Amino acid sequence: VSTMLRIEWVILLGGSALYALNCPPGTEVQNDRCIKCPVGTIQPFSITDGNTSIRCQLCQPGYFQRIEGSYASECTPCPVGTFSNEVGSDGCAQCLVGQYQDVEGQSYCELGPLTASLLGSGSMTSVVLHSSLTLHID
Repeated sequence: VSTMLRIEWVILLGGSALYALNCPPGTEVQNDRCIKCPVGTIQPFSITDGNTSIRCQLCQPGYFQRIEGSYASECTPCPVGTFSNEVGSDGCAQCLVGQYQDVEGQSYCELGPLTASLLGSGSMTSVVLHSSLTLHID
């Protein structure tokens, strides 16, 4: 038979209280309370014995977390074709037209072969493609 015991204690010393605050994973201690970690962060540890040094960790560029109070041990990598260049991201952005990313967990997109050749080496070349359609109605 397994029994779980949660102990919270208070000692009064000259009018101030010292206590052990226990918080679940996905939270951090703020103002003597357990507060859920915001989106874009993770915190996989239980906080016991009033250990207030455990904080929500920001997801690094290339990774994200959409869930408030996440107790995951790692942030989620951005999928192929997307990127995130910010810390604490709650999602990833699609690569722009002419760019790609074929590796997950990246903070940038690569220029596609056509885009790179149009830009040349060290200089910007502006290319405008025109198309037209003429309709003849009789």
